[in-house]
Amino acid sequence: MVTADMEFLTGIKETDELEGHLGVLFEGHLWLKQEEKAQEILKAVLDRFPETEQTANLVGKYLVSVGEIDGQGDVKQWTKEMVRNRPGSVLARKQLRQMIMDGELSNDAIDSICDKWREAEPNDPQVLFRIAAAYFRAEQLDKAAVVIDEALNMILKGNSDDPGNFMADSHLQWTYKLCARIALARKDYATALASATALQMLPKETKSTGYDYEGMIWLEVGRLDKATEAFVYALEKGSKQAPEKLAETYRALTGGDDGFDKWLVAAQMKYELAGDRPQAKAFSAIDLEGNKLSLDELKGKVVVLNFWFKDCGPCKREMPGLNQMVQDYAGKDVVFIAPALDNAEKLTKFLKKSEFNYQVVAEANDLAETYEVTSFPTHVIIDRDGRVEARITGGTLDRHDDIRPFIEKALTR
Repeated sequence: MVTADMEFLTGIKETDELEGHLGVLFEGHLWLKQEEKAQEILKAVLDRFPETEQTANLVGKYLVSVGEIDGQGDVKQWTKEMVRNRPGSVLARKQLRQMIMDGELSNDAIDSICDKWREAEPNDPQVLFRIAAAYFRAEQLDKAAVVIDEALNMILKGNSDDPGNFMADSHLQWTYKLCARIALARKDYATALASATALQMLPKETKSTGYDYEGMIWLEVGRLDKATEAFVYALEKGSKQAPEKLAETYRALTGGDDGFDKWLVAAQMKYELAGDRPQAKAFSAIDLEGNKLSLDELKGKVVVLNFWFKDCGPCKREMPGLNQMVQDYAGKDVVFIAPALDNAEKLTKFLKKSEFNYQVVAEANDLAETYEVTSFPTHVIIDRDGRVEARITGGTLDRHDDIRPFIEKALTR
């Protein structure tokens, strides 16, 4: 069927729809793994329609689908020539990022593409953002700083091609992030810090990025106390890089890793986002005993989550202390839940040999993803109002002693 359709399309003569027909032919040959024929069609498209978006899309699809050893090299060479000869083409814009990363473009060529792009779409802050990102990757930091500043001003003034400016918050997030990166690379710490602070203030910025960048700025200038504070805030907001950055900060403070866990717990106790502790993500689950667990129904109680799996050494190491902690809080408004990655059969078999007094939830991968857990074990303490009191990663023999102060603090709220 596909081969017959291909033969029909091949017989089509020059028409206004030729570009579309060539595109279908190209897709068919590529699907049939006929790379040489697909390449012939692609060359015809490049020759006849060098400026269009479809041409740029077909080139991108070919380069993704076909490896170097299968003939990608010829298409890459045609692409380089086309980009250099036609800097105003859509192909030039779409290949700009990759060609900069591959070191295929001179600074003059990058300038030419960026200038043509700005002329074609003068009132689009996203275009300015992409141009600034291109200059950043090309390590032309001064040009990147000028362009990202223009993009930021365009969004703030609302004089863009975005009807109603309904994407302003989204644009601002990405733009401030890039502005912080560029400023930090230029060692313009004042601008970097202003961008990080602005990120923290955006109404839709619920992630940790603003605090991550603030911590990196303070770490680079040697203000380790401020770096610690910022990275703790980032950790509370679910940052994936905050644990390593906090470890880096601790090494800068002490020259080693000994005592890091205790220091981190003390830092978390010292710093918290006053009035801005993140709301815990809602969840519903059923434990191995068939009990229904819902965060909404547990409001008014402190909830302690322990994300783990049965073959995790640190997870097993901390269990005796956690069991004692469960016993100590018996009869109090504290609920201990252990979402595990394993299935119910494996967990039941494991728990026959190893005591664990938490309410265990099987196959809790989705819940772990919801709470952005990437390291095990991870403990999350949630207060009576459903806000995250603390987040602690790693298992030690005395981990229960680190968790207790946060439970006590949550009970008093």
